[in-house]
Amino acid sequence: MFMTDLTTKYRNPDGTWKPEFDPFKCSPIPSFMRVYGIGYDGAGIIIYALFPRYEVKESKLQWGFCCTEVVTQYRSDFAKYSTTRRVEVLRALLIVLDRAWSLTEKLCKEYTLDFPLELRKLDELWATVA
Repeated sequence: MFMTDLTTKYRNPDGTWKPEFDPFKCSPIPSFMRVYGIGYDGAGIIIYALFPRYEVKESKLQWGFCCTEVVTQYRSDFAKYSTTRRVEVLRALLIVLDRAWSLTEKLCKEYTLDFPLELRKLDELWATVA
């Protein structure tokens, strides 16, 4: 979706790029173009950042994705019984949730995104719990 956003907004019909984002001039990918994922098991969680990348090889643009661990300090916090550490884990999860909502709002303003009825119902249910 991020690559589609970049090419739709910044590539001209003739295949050239607008000056605001030109990968052939090493333009940085906008910082909002990242999502977070969480890996977890019975011991704890790891938070990952996933984001698009590009590379210019032999005058051709190649798109790809990167995944990197951004938070590993909670890797074994579920195995501990420290309330303070568990609150820190919850805080990290809430930050990831807030980031997801912010990105969703931004994309919904720019595009017509119609979420499936099941997701909307689930969101309404979550709102009653919070």
